[in-house]
Amino acid sequence: MYELHHQDVVAALAADHQRGSAVKVLLDKAFHGPDTNADAYARLQRARVDVTWAPAEVIVHQKTIIVDDSTARREHRQPRLALLPHQP
Repeated sequence: MYELHHQDVVAALAADHQRGSAVKVLLDKAFHGPDTNADAYARLQRARVDVTWAPAEVIVHQKTIIVDDSTARREHRQPRLALLPHQP
């Protein structure tokens, strides 16, 4: 994720993980990513969420949420998330 600075989103990801959901977060490290995402990275790591930095030369604009085996959501430079059907 390019910037993850909303504390309520970080808290929701941690809570989902604690409820048993498989939560994985990939944060940008390019440009100001380490500064912007450092707090979210630390909070997620403390909550034992699977969080990692993208390679320094990569900027991740797409946001993807996989809900279950049949539902996913993604956003890529668009103002709204799009519901995508499962495509095996």
